[in-house]
Amino acid sequence: MIPENYKKALIEELDGEALENMSVAIESNTFYAVGIDTMCGGISLGLIETTELDIPCLFATLDEAKDSIDDEIERYLEEVQEGSREEEDTVEGALHIVRWSDDGKTLNIYDEKGVDLLENKTAIDAANG
Repeated sequence: MIPENYKKALIEELDGEALENMSVAIESNTFYAVGIDTMCGGISLGLIETTELDIPCLFATLDEAKDSIDDEIERYLEEVQEGSREEEDTVEGALHIVRWSDDGKTLNIYDEKGVDLLENKTAIDAANG
């Protein structure tokens, strides 16, 4: 169950198709994220600052998450060409499925195939890894 303040924050500035997609994600409690493994064994999902609270960076659809990864790859390649990034550098983010736990206090993070990677991470801990 997703807490009401997080529901509100997730849809705060959305409209049209984006609002519709996020509403479906909220109803189904299924989100997508680009997570980066941290040195301490966690997964950082990134952080979105809203007017009410900070929330993990969650996407409503698989395509949105994949587009985010594609954009990041494109940015990396541009930076390599400009010389501001080494050619050996790679995009570290991986696609994850995220669901709020039944108690609404923590997140469960799964890999693309649905394998449980982390259970019961608070939303802010998941955002920060």
